Amino acid sequence: YGLSSNSQAIDAGTALFEWEGRRIVDYSADHYVGAAPDMGAYEMAFIYPGDTDNNGVVNAFDVLPIGIYFLESTVQRTAQDLSWNPQSVAFDSVHFARTLADVNGDGLVSEKDVIGIGVNWGNTHDAGVSRYVIDPNNSELIETHSAAFTELFYSLSGQGEAARSMRSLLKSLLNIQIPAVYSLAQNFPNPFNPYTTIQFELPEEADYSIAIYDILGRRIWSYTEVEKPAGSYLIQWDGQSDQGKQVSSGV
Repeated sequence: YGLSSNSQAIDAGTALFEWEGRRIVDYSADHYVGAAPDMGAYEMAFIYPGDTDNNGVVNAFDVLPIGIYFLESTVQRTAQDLSWNPQSVAFDSVHFARTLADVNGDGLVSEKDVIGIGVNWGNTHDAGVSRYVIDPNNSELIETHSAAFTELFYSLSGQGEAARSMRSLLKSLLNIQIPAVYSLAQNFPNPFNPYTTIQFELPEEADYSIAIYDILGRRIWSYTEVEKPAGSYLIQWDGQSDQGKQVSSGV
């Protein structure tokens, strides 16, 4: 059975017990959460949405576990809730770090989980441990997951403290260079079949719209986003109009 968050049995067990020269109980720190194993129950863990490294505070470094476990699956939680309340989960030493990174509890670590960091930004709790903290100076680990971190960087928008702090951290880790001016490059390939790629750059956060016109000046396709962070971007066009019809060759 499990335990409630205020149970006296939490952390009341022993990790090492010997009897007559025999080691009866021998748990390493990876096999329980907290100062000691729980007593008389399956080991339970209490997670706080947004504190993905479980160190007791929600801050910019909580974006790192999301990048490490990006697009990995875990057990979907019954309560998919971002409120700042402890949520109990059965502890699994192999997958617990991934469960922490799945902030919204939908069973998949993705850019959506960053929302929970923003919702609970700056919140603290006293049940944290340092075991799941990601070292930002581990260049090999950061490089291994650089594609995921880059996708997270460009998914962050808005000028709130949480978004700005996470963007700043990721920009520093990835050495992302911010463009100096607005620019729109020639699409490639050109001619194309069936896709072409359009590259553009934003020197600051901005709303933007990309539009394609035919030779008569009629707009046939457009794409708009708001509050896009500064950076370099690629979007693809599949040759279909805004109405979902394939345009004729040469347009």
